[in-house]
Amino acid sequence: MSTVDDVRGRQLRNSIKKVRKEFNPGQKKEKKKKKKKKAEEEEQEKEEEDRKKKKKKKKKNSNNCNNNNNKNKNKKSKKKKKKKRKKK
Repeated sequence: MSTVDDVRGRQLRNSIKKVRKEFNPGQKKEKKKKKKKKAEEEEQEKEEEDRKKKKKKKKKNSNNCNNNNNKNKNKKSKKKKKKKRKKK
């Protein structure tokens, strides 16, 4: 079992550590800077991923539009051909 002196010594050491942490502004500034850097890097990565996704989506959409346009053109041309046949 620990004696009263051991407990008091431990309490003192812990309180000294807390005070050092609180009154060491350099550490706090460094931590804040690190957090800001991490946040900025994460934002940049997200933006890059979003850009890539948008580019992929745009390509797919343009292809789909082209395909749909071609289908519509084919339908129209088929209708015209049918009309011409009927007239003959």
